[in-house]
Amino acid sequence: MQKYIRKKRFINRENLNYREVRYDEIDKVTHIIKSGYHKDWGREFFYKMIDNENYILNIIKLNNKIIGFVAMQIAIDECDIIMIIIDKKYRGNGYSNYLIEETLRFLMVFGIKKIFLDVAKNNYPAIHLYEKFGFEKTNERPAYYKYNNIEIDALSYRLVNN
Repeated sequence: MQKYIRKKRFINRENLNYREVRYDEIDKVTHIIKSGYHKDWGREFFYKMIDNENYILNIIKLNNKIIGFVAMQIAIDECDIIMIIIDKKYRGNGYSNYLIEETLRFLMVFGIKKIFLDVAKNNYPAIHLYEKFGFEKTNERPAYYKYNNIEIDALSYRLVNN
């Protein structure tokens, strides 16, 4: 695997806020998806997520502007991170670190013991981020993602909290 090297960036956490999304903020979440993700999940997907107690949709705001989010499914003491996205305009500034840190804190409060996620095999920045936080690769899923008619394998990761 290609090594991904980036200079450490320090962010001012005073201007950041991590919390659950509200209905009136879904359009901003879908805008982030449309501008920087391979699939447009649509507004209805997120409304259903908010209404289902097994799903959690949390956002991070920078100076009151939504710049990223994490979507998760909870089952007893396990969590599947469905997607974690930072707005393209804000990538490379350390906000994904903050989003992961706060998500892990949030999940610990709920007593989550195992966290799972999948990532495209060629998404080196995300792989580096997850491994930095202790996620371990457990599996490879051939042709799991499809970008512009190109099939891309996924790597499955797991983090176990004691």
